[in-house]
Amino acid sequence: MTPALAAALEHHRAGRLMEAQAAAWTIVRADPRSKPAWRLLGEVAMSLGQPQAAFDFFGNAVDLDPQDWEVRIKIGQALLALDRPIDAATNFRLAALGDPSRAEAHRLLADSLIRQGEHLPAAQALRRLLEIELHDVPALLALGRILIESERAREAVAPLEQAMLLEPDDPLIRVELGNAHAALGENELARQRFDEALALDPICAAAAANIGNLLFAANDLAGALEWHERAHKAKPDDARHINNRGVALKELGRIDEADQAFVQAIARDADFAEAHWNRATTLFLKDRWPEGFAEAEWRWKMKEFASQYRLPRMPVWDGSDLRGATILVLAEQGYGDSLQFVRYLPKLAAKAAQVTFACDSRQVELVGRSFPSVRVVDQRNPPENADCQAPLLSLPHRLGHAVASTPYLKPDPQKVALWRDLLGEGVKVGIAWQGDPGHKADQRRSFGLAALLPLFEIPGLRFFSLQRGPARRDLHSMSNPPRDLGDESDPLIGTDFDTSAAIVANLDLVISADSAPAHLAGGLGRPVWMPINIVPDWRWGLSDERSFWYPSMTLFRQARPNDWSEPVARMRERLAGRRDDRFD
Repeated sequence: MTPALAAALEHHRAGRLMEAQAAAWTIVRADPRSKPAWRLLGEVAMSLGQPQAAFDFFGNAVDLDPQDWEVRIKIGQALLALDRPIDAATNFRLAALGDPSRAEAHRLLADSLIRQGEHLPAAQALRRLLEIELHDVPALLALGRILIESERAREAVAPLEQAMLLEPDDPLIRVELGNAHAALGENELARQRFDEALALDPICAAAAANIGNLLFAANDLAGALEWHERAHKAKPDDARHINNRGVALKELGRIDEADQAFVQAIARDADFAEAHWNRATTLFLKDRWPEGFAEAEWRWKMKEFASQYRLPRMPVWDGSDLRGATILVLAEQGYGDSLQFVRYLPKLAAKAAQVTFACDSRQVELVGRSFPSVRVVDQRNPPENADCQAPLLSLPHRLGHAVASTPYLKPDPQKVALWRDLLGEGVKVGIAWQGDPGHKADQRRSFGLAALLPLFEIPGLRFFSLQRGPARRDLHSMSNPPRDLGDESDPLIGTDFDTSAAIVANLDLVISADSAPAHLAGGLGRPVWMPINIVPDWRWGLSDERSFWYPSMTLFRQARPNDWSEPVARMRERLAGRRDDRFD
């Protein structure tokens, strides 16, 4: 080492950054191939908050010695500071491959991959790190977290239990272990871990919030609110806890308080997408549709929405002039959402040269017939040459939320005639009692077949099952069940909505849970009765038996939470007292 380099390094060790920088520049001017001087300039630049300069200086150093893995790591750190995690990961991976025993390379590679959402490659990097440093608690904790987020909670238990043994007094490790058990449906074990965390730290907000989440999932809304209030008091500035409190308030029917909570969460964190979406739902419930649809645009920054298919290289329509342009509209969320919002397609078609709608294959035929001005394709093979794209539920925000008149869905006349003969004469009522069992609100919105038993006693009515999926098994528990029209394995029924539309077109009334059959009947303009829970889904409002969306729909609202007997009793009274065969 030359005296000049030794002096420059001493300035750096002593914190005299400007002197170190000046000395290093003197060296590289005299010898541009001085790798230590270029490296020192990079380290000084990082200390001064100049990552771009640091990247350039470290790059000069690694050009002189491509196998200097420590400098390669420093390049990666500069790239992370420049918010370039993909490029950073490339450099950390090179360092990890070049020197597999270098723990720091694996740690930083995992961090850069996590930033990109590449959880499984990050887990692999963390496992390699743990082969070098067996007792690295932060790595064990990070591995457990990303395995839970990757829906591999069973694999997360072992590293988290190891971390807990190494750091038994850390409450957050027990919280993460509880999260793993909760993801596995092991709620008693999850609660035990959350309680242990609170025993270690009585004001552990994460543990309190997760107990609230467990109670919410069990439909103990009052208990959930109590625990979310506790988490909020422990960390009053944490927007997540304010948001959780708002969700519990909303489901308890305290809509104005919930709305205020979401506003507060957004004030704490303006980019908190979940709080924006939750506020959209309260605005919808209060019939403030334009504001609600504007807030709902934040959904695409939420994990559960962002995972849905969108074409990454196609610009998203921002509401600008579409004259002469082609636009691809992508279905999103459930079947019912698609059936509800396809009504906006003709209005969009009047503004663009060509509208293509990509939806589930089971809806292509029905939607295509209903909107001949729109090209309808299977969402598994969308065109990639449109000028722009738009998610279906963004159309009300971009076009104005005015509701198109119904009916707007058009069944196949030949299938309608076929099913007219197959169903026969009489007053025909179709029933569907359960929505998607995987929907997080299904236990609150689906009433079950048994709840409808009082209706089957009414003379002069013929009941037909429109139910699809596992809930069809409920028919086997009845001695004289409604007529089962079959399932998707029956060629006459098939998998698409076109047959369902023909069946519904022949029914005098549909009684449905808050699911696709209700939207299908509403879009066809057929009478549909829908029992809904006391705090319903965002689209049904908080009062009135008429739907804003479907004039032919009648809403039968719960009077008490979790009690379907009262709305069913009102339906029975109306059915028994009818004077003709009109149900609208």
